[in-house]
Amino acid sequence: MRTEPTASGIARAALATIVVAWAYLAWVGWNEPRWSTAEPTGHHLPLYGRSLLDGHAWVKPAPPAMLRLPDPWDPEQYGGLESFDLSYWNGHFYSYFGVVPALTLFAPWTALTGRYLTEAFAAAFYASSGFAAAFGLLLAVRRRLLPAAPGWSVALAGTVLAAGNLVLLLLLPPFYGQVVQASAWCWLAVALAAGFASTRPGGFTGAWLALSSLACGLMVGSRPSHAGATLLLVPFVLAAFAARREDGVRGRRVPPEAARATSGSAGRLVAAAILPLAAVVVALLAFNQVRFGSPLEFGLRYQQFGQDRRQQAFFSLDWAGEHLVSHLFHRPATDSTFPFLPNEPTTLGAAVFLPFDWLVLLLPAGLAIRGDVERRRFAAVASAAAIATVAILLVTSSFYLAIARHAVDFLLPVSWLAGLGLVTAAHALRERPVARRALAVVAAAIATVSVVTTLCAAMADWNHPELPWFERTMNALAGLLVPGPGGDGG
Repeated sequence: MRTEPTASGIARAALATIVVAWAYLAWVGWNEPRWSTAEPTGHHLPLYGRSLLDGHAWVKPAPPAMLRLPDPWDPEQYGGLESFDLSYWNGHFYSYFGVVPALTLFAPWTALTGRYLTEAFAAAFYASSGFAAAFGLLLAVRRRLLPAAPGWSVALAGTVLAAGNLVLLLLLPPFYGQVVQASAWCWLAVALAAGFASTRPGGFTGAWLALSSLACGLMVGSRPSHAGATLLLVPFVLAAFAARREDGVRGRRVPPEAARATSGSAGRLVAAAILPLAAVVVALLAFNQVRFGSPLEFGLRYQQFGQDRRQQAFFSLDWAGEHLVSHLFHRPATDSTFPFLPNEPTTLGAAVFLPFDWLVLLLPAGLAIRGDVERRRFAAVASAAAIATVAILLVTSSFYLAIARHAVDFLLPVSWLAGLGLVTAAHALRERPVARRALAVVAAAIATVSVVTTLCAAMADWNHPELPWFERTMNALAGLLVPGPGGDGG
């Protein structure tokens, strides 16, 4: 059994992150080649950051005529005065999207440079940062718990994590909604990585739990619908309790600074896991109070979207079953020519078109990990990621609108879990080379399908005509695989 050198793992993570970041930016660059501008561009996030610097919560003032309307949310009255995807309240337009990207990226950049980041750059920045945290976590789990897993398993898992889970839909215009999705993914990955670090016996448990909690808060501040995913903290707190008990039973000696970090009562660990998250949530509720006069109002009801949405239900379990089936098993009509998928706001069944995700079923192989501490750490990070995924999936399925881009919220952590399943199974098969080779062949095939599906879905939605050589290549491959005349298929 071999162990991955720490320096080598860091180098691999850094190299993969750089490659993915530049690939994302190159993809985005076809539509938006600028990273920053002298004046705000895009829909409203650069303005949102400027507004925060100016000390107010609104994005821009409404037209004076809006103030004279008896009912400014009546479509028959506000026609032509509305601002798309913004919410009107008391003479101003507000963003109902999460404030964290504006607060943590757009506002600081403008304050430091006097210029404005583009939403296109922000989407790629958060998506690649999320990949960095998630891939780094996968490498850490492999190095600490699954050292016999071969490099090809990590490479396949990283490839799908970067481009095999519809993530490219977050890098297509318009960008403002995708920025908050990518930001939420980034902070979710950070929360999982910090939580895993907290499970190390004798480590700085409280500090890592606090960082994980803060990241959960920033995740909710990016995408409030991810609130249920904060339950991922529970397995890490339980693992921290177990590690403390084990240190006490074994009389383990730890460095003085680490002992001080972990010497507090159980209440301190709970406080570390709760207080940063609670602080962010309280600040978010106060921000809502300032904007809309209610701590629980995020502005969805005050959109001027061609209909009065004040009485509309946005989330309901009545939709959950139908939308869950759609997100997992829907098969849209396909075409025999590239990009093979229709350009329409429809769902794409992940269980059908992203077969790499089925590798989550290999996670029970982690039960064979040797050592109680190692199994406990594996169970903590795997269950935390699973809890977050299920929570996001439930909310996504309960939303009144089911589209493929929304599914990316849960597909990203699903693909991480699937990659962990592959690495875990490859480690467990260390003494069965034939079975491991068979696993490699199957994993490579279904990873290819997931990546090609992601690329086709993005190209269909993008409808970008500037890669004729690629289109010809894909059509030629399709002709070899499915010979016959072109036309629509079922």
